[in-house]
Amino acid sequence: MNYKYEVHLSVAPEAVMQALTTSEGIAGWWAKSNTVWKENADEFLSVDFGQVKKLMRVQKANHLTGLTWHVLECTLHEWPGTRITFNVTPMSSGGSLLKLEHIGLKPQLDCFKSCSSGWEYFMASLKQYVETGKGTPQ
Repeated sequence: MNYKYEVHLSVAPEAVMQALTTSEGIAGWWAKSNTVWKENADEFLSVDFGQVKKLMRVQKANHLTGLTWHVLECTLHEWPGTRITFNVTPMSSGGSLLKLEHIGLKPQLDCFKSCSSGWEYFMASLKQYVETGKGTPQ
């Protein structure tokens, strides 16, 4: 069983995808120190939390509904080879439903508890960022 999280957001899917796919957006809710770049046909994301660094290849399923980060390198030894998927669905009442799944982050891993807590913190930060313009990135 992979780690999963869902959150309702009061903004349109486009605003959520902007927060997930741009350096400015990622700096607003997750990692102040980050870089998003393209190399040939591939897009990459690196984030730096000081002692923890991550490098991911970005695959967009659809520019409005979802993307996957393929973790290539990470100082947390359980993360390389995992995938982080974000799916955004518009709600009929307005706003969006964001579903996060960290494929490969399983309960039997040493980091599961701390990584789950981390995702919960950062998903709350993402919600705050897209709804108010101010998240709690690190």
